Amino acid sequence: MKAIYWDDSTQGMKFETREVPANLLDEAKKWREKMVEAAAEADDELMHKYLEGHNLSNEDIKKACASAPSRIRSCRCCAAPHSRTRACRRCSTP
Repeated sequence: MKAIYWDDSTQGMKFETREVPANLLDEAKKWREKMVEAAAEADDELMHKYLEGHNLSNEDIKKACASAPSRIRSCRCCAAPHSRTRACRRCSTP
């Protein structure tokens, strides 16, 4: 799992990925598991795979998010640089 660090000087146009900080790793894992469960619920094939104990790939998760955007709110929306200063217009997250 990786964390995205936005470059303030470019207003988020540039970013870098790093390892998730140790103090946030448990929280990141918890939310990733929720995302995996939501992806599995959005697609019968993925639900079968998930219930059989197989891990969903990143591609599986992306596919589910793309096919059911109204049921799966993407965290990418709220990870955008604007969310640090005002509420997200798309999902109303402060």
